[in-house]
Amino acid sequence: MEQLGIPIAAPELLLEARLRLKAIGGVLHQYLAILEPHGAGNARPLFCSQRLLVRDSRIVGNGHLKLRLADQTGACPAIGFGMGTAGKAFARPGALVDCAYTISRND
Repeated sequence: MEQLGIPIAAPELLLEARLRLKAIGGVLHQYLAILEPHGAGNARPLFCSQRLLVRDSRIVGNGHLKLRLADQTGACPAIGFGMGTAGKAFARPGALVDCAYTISRND
């Protein structure tokens, strides 16, 4: 398509809010539970955080990327399902990353 001079639109994400890491937790989980159940017609809310510091990254399971991320307000674990197979140069410790994500509780 690009060769024909037709511009290719960048994928768009519909985000609910931009969050600092300290906002992820107890009360937010309670509010998100009100929106359940999720499925067709009721997608999980998608959030973003910018300029997160990668403190640790490793590949786990069947090619998943496990991260420890931090900003000025706190830190949290994250997992990118299937993202460990594409290489993880962007997620090396010390890198700054922008993330779009859903929030779930891991008991």
